[in-house]
Amino acid sequence: MWCIGRKNLKNPLKGHAMKILSATVLLTFTLFGASCNKEVADSTSSLKTLDNFAGNENFKINICGPSSSKGKAPHKLTAPSKLKSAVLSTYGAMPANLHKAVMGSSGEVRVSSASDKICANAMTNSEKEFSGQGGVAPGCWKLENKKVVLVLPESEKAIRHGMLRLAGYVYSQVLSQAYKGKKNGIEFDKRRSLLAEAFKEDLKIKQKGMSPKLTKLAQSKNDFGNFVLAESIDSYYCNPETKASFQKNFPRAYQSFSNGLNSFKGDLGKTYFE
Repeated sequence: MWCIGRKNLKNPLKGHAMKILSATVLLTFTLFGASCNKEVADSTSSLKTLDNFAGNENFKINICGPSSSKGKAPHKLTAPSKLKSAVLSTYGAMPANLHKAVMGSSGEVRVSSASDKICANAMTNSEKEFSGQGGVAPGCWKLENKKVVLVLPESEKAIRHGMLRLAGYVYSQVLSQAYKGKKNGIEFDKRRSLLAEAFKEDLKIKQKGMSPKLTKLAQSKNDFGNFVLAESIDSYYCNPETKASFQKNFPRAYQSFSNGLNSFKGDLGKTYFE
């Protein structure tokens, strides 16, 4: 749940995102945390990655990240020993600027057998419509003492499929709180809306429109914008196959996400496989 409104975040980032993203998120957490009482601001996503919308195939569990750790790691990792290598290799899919801003200096990845209970109260109703699809247990993110915690279940498949997406949700949901109503926020919201509209157009052409569940989700502009941006981040950065599927099946959304220095890709940086 949120202890302040869930308006979607706006991003000050243009071509110089690499230099300012970390400071931006730090400021956001300060402002965001100051607005809360005892409740912690949480959110979640176990929504389908975009390539699962590309056709009528069975749900695909995507394996994100390189086969082994490439050096990036959260500030703190809490996980059973048998799953730590899976966490670290999956974490390697996170683009450099997202890692620095969201997790690098103080964030935690927490793998817990109680993740379902932890996350049960962290979803909006629209997000609950999508939780657990494909048999993947939901994860969530939360703020503890103004620090980001990604919570994931004790499942290698769920870790591989869900961690990058959760980081995308942090990016999409939190930054807006610092820039709500300001010029930088308006710019981010505009780009996010253009991405969401491009995704709708792709679905109209590919599948003759959105499914009933997506149509319901789209009734909330904020939830839908969060969904499209977080899932686009996941699809673009997860692995070469998901990126190729994104480009092939959602060409308008792909261009909106990746084209130019002021794109989201321009903000976040290169994929691990580039």
